Amino acid sequence: MGLFSGLTKSNGGEYQNVGSVKTTTLFGGEEPPLVTATPVASSSLTATTASSSPPLIPLTSCRFPTTIDTCPHCHSSQITTKIRTYPSCETWTIIIGLFLVFWPVCWFPLVIDSCKTTDHYCTNCNESVGRVKPLSDCCVKEMG
Repeated sequence: MGLFSGLTKSNGGEYQNVGSVKTTTLFGGEEPPLVTATPVASSSLTATTASSSPPLIPLTSCRFPTTIDTCPHCHSSQITTKIRTYPSCETWTIIIGLFLVFWPVCWFPLVIDSCKTTDHYCTNCNESVGRVKPLSDCCVKEMG
C-alpha cells in the first residue's frame, strides 16, 4: 500500500479521495511529549572551548623571536620563542593581485616577512604559543 493508495486520478487530471488513508503517529499512537524550556540566568553559564589546548598569546607585531613570561603548555617561565614564517592564503592572494597589475614584482610578498604568517613556538616544548597574521603589522609604528 503506497502513500497515495487512497487517491485515484479523475478524467480532469485531479486526484480524488476514494478510500481512507491510513496515518501513523509516533510514540505508539500517543501524543508526542511536550518539551518546555526554562530560562537560565546568564551568571550561571560557563564558557567551554571545543579543544583543550590553551589559548594563543596575542603576539600582534612580533616577527622576531621574543621572550614570553610563561608558556601556556609547559608552564616554563621566561621562554624565548622560536619562529616559523611561511606564506599563507593572504600571501598568495597578494601575489595573484600583483601578477595581474604588474607581473615583474609579483614575487615580492614571498620575501617580505610582513606579508607572511609568523608562528611563535616554545623552545622548551615546541608547542605553538602565538601567531602573527599577514599585514597585521604593516602600518604599526614602534613606540619607544
